[in-house]
Order: sequence, then C-alpha cells, then structure tokens
Amino acid sequence: MAKFEKRDVKAEIAPSQKPIKVDAGMWVELERWISTEQAKKAGFHSKAQFVTEAIREKLEQFQPRINVSESNFNEFHEIYEKNKINLSKKGVNSFSGYVTYRLEEMMQKDKTFARYAPKIEKISVDDDRVILKDNMKNRIAEVVIQKEELFCRLCKENDCVHVGFLFSLPEVYEIISTKGIKYPK
Repeated sequence: MAKFEKRDVKAEIAPSQKPIKVDAGMWVELERWISTEQAKKAGFHSKAQFVTEAIREKLEQFQPRINVSESNFNEFHEIYEKNKINLSKKGVNSFSGYVTYRLEEMMQKDKTFARYAPKIEKISVDDDRVILKDNMKNRIAEVVIQKEELFCRLCKENDCVHVGFLFSLPEVYEIISTKGIKYPK
C-alpha cells in the first residue's frame, strides 16, 4: 500500500501567484502539450507560464488600449509628474487618470469647436491678432491683444463668441498661453 504524504499546497505557491481550478481534461491536454517540441519552440516551459500568457492574451481582447509613440508618452508622463499635487486636488490620482482627464478636456473643446466651427472660421493668425470670418453675421471679426487680454473689435468686447473661439484653436492657444493671457471669467 502506497503511503501518501499530506502536503500544504498553499505553502508551495509563490506569494505573487494564486491557485486556479482548471477542467481536468484540459489540464491533461496541457500537461501533454507542454512536454512537446512545439511547446518548447513556442517558448513555453511550464503550465503556469502557458496559462498566464493565455489569460493575458484573453484579457487584452477585452481591455481597450491606445498605442502612442514613446515621445508622446514621455511628454504626458513628465507633465503628469510635474503637476501631480495640483491634479490630485482635482481628483486625478494616477497617470491613466491624467490621460483620461486630458482626453475629456479635449473632447469638450472639440464639442465647442463643432458647435461654433460652421459659424466661425479662422482666416489668419498673427502674433498679436487673429482674423475670423463670422458666417452668422456675415462679417469679419478681428481679435487683438489689448492691455494683456483679448479684445474683439467687431463686438467691442473681451468676452464674446469670437474670443472664446480662439481658445479652441491650438496654434492660437499656444500664442495666448505664452503671453500669459487667460480665458475671461
């Protein structure tokens, strides 16, 4: 009669691993296959390695991913790290949360742009002024920097739809932000 030892299976599992139950027939097939040349050529040397890879592949099918260039990733990550404290005050507590926050911010700008774009068109951008065509009024609007703020000469205001439109144009936004001009409240 064979003598069986009582083993503590939990003690044999590495702290970073968790046990899972697999159908017995599937386990037998995996044991058979893992010992083949095909498995070795594919780079699999253990059942755990194979199961981990299979789970990873399956999860990737269900998890949305966006591929970005390394330089874009690094730039976003650098900005996140520099602004971590202020971002946490806004409820942004992780790098992926920061990327989501920025995407939502850009989508909001896109919605604003889509609403006004058919009505307003950019004609030209200079260092201190932007010329717009207002299709609703069928007029040309000139927005200039005046006393460190934007001023629309058509509306004679510093907080009109033309001034707001400028903040949705990336090339104009760059000029505005380098001059320290903020969106009017």
